[in-house]
Amino acid sequence: MVNASPYGELYDADGKTLRESPNDDLGNNLNPFNDNVYANRLQKNNTFFGTLYAKGNIGYGFSYQVNFTPNFDFYRYFNSFSAKHPSYRVRKGVATRTTATTYNWQIDNIINFDRTFGQHQINATFLLNAEKFQSWREQMDNEGFDPNDNLSYHNMGNGIKPILVTDDQRSTGDALMGRINYTYAGRYNIMGLVRRDGYSAFGLQNPRGTFGSVGVSWSFADEKFFPSTNWFSTGKLRLSYGSNGNRDIGRYQAISDLTTGKYQYISPAGVVTPVSQLWVSRMQNDALRWEKTVASNIGLDLGFFKDRLTVTVDAYEKNTTDLLVNRSLPTVTGFDNVLFNLGGVQ
Repeated sequence: MVNASPYGELYDADGKTLRESPNDDLGNNLNPFNDNVYANRLQKNNTFFGTLYAKGNIGYGFSYQVNFTPNFDFYRYFNSFSAKHPSYRVRKGVATRTTATTYNWQIDNIINFDRTFGQHQINATFLLNAEKFQSWREQMDNEGFDPNDNLSYHNMGNGIKPILVTDDQRSTGDALMGRINYTYAGRYNIMGLVRRDGYSAFGLQNPRGTFGSVGVSWSFADEKFFPSTNWFSTGKLRLSYGSNGNRDIGRYQAISDLTTGKYQYISPAGVVTPVSQLWVSRMQNDALRWEKTVASNIGLDLGFFKDRLTVTVDAYEKNTTDLLVNRSLPTVTGFDNVLFNLGGVQ
């Protein structure tokens, strides 16, 4: 927000040069057009993604499908403020140049089975999944460009305070899943599912978690003993119980982190020498495991007037254990906290 007097002037008497402040109150209210005129910025993000798949029938009710979904992301952010900008005049201009490339893919191998035997219908799905994420990021910062900053971020090596930061990341995951669904006479249904998921971000001892669920349903409105009416069309009772996991953590939260830096060492003779240092800034937790949520549910589906009006009622209970939280540590350990499986929520 800019507060300016209605009598303020954006330009000097020549009508071309921007004033540092419309009201001459330097340092308190700078000219809002400085950032537009004395800045040079480029920001682009290009994303390419797609889905490749193939499927076919094996026979005897079996079919196979493979899905491959690659994703490429290219990001560029270049920005500079000229030395003509009042806020960066002393620093002789500043510039930053950031590039990032991200590549991730996921592949699913799926086998389906679907057969009907009289009043018995069986459907089963088996899944083998793998995924990978990789990113590369570089950021360059500099200031004090000499003899001038006319090339801005196009000549990052021309400054006197270069800073280069890189950040490369990688993670992998996999999953096995089996699901079977059985229906009898179109009225009675039972479903069971088991899956085992893996994610490289968890501790070395527990990179994988096993989860499952079971559910049954009964379409009582289709029973012969249920009275047939024109206004009541659907009635189904549902029961289910199951668990799932949460892997929403940073890619390297379970392992220790090494941080580098420099400090000034002053010798007895008074000579100042920059000395490199390396320290562990994050505690490792090899036992970190998946957060787990167990839920039970009972539901009722009703339909009236050929399902023109539907009503759904659900009651459920959820219990989450092994919450992924930062646990505070005593100062004597040398760390403030560590990511830990702690407590639960109902």
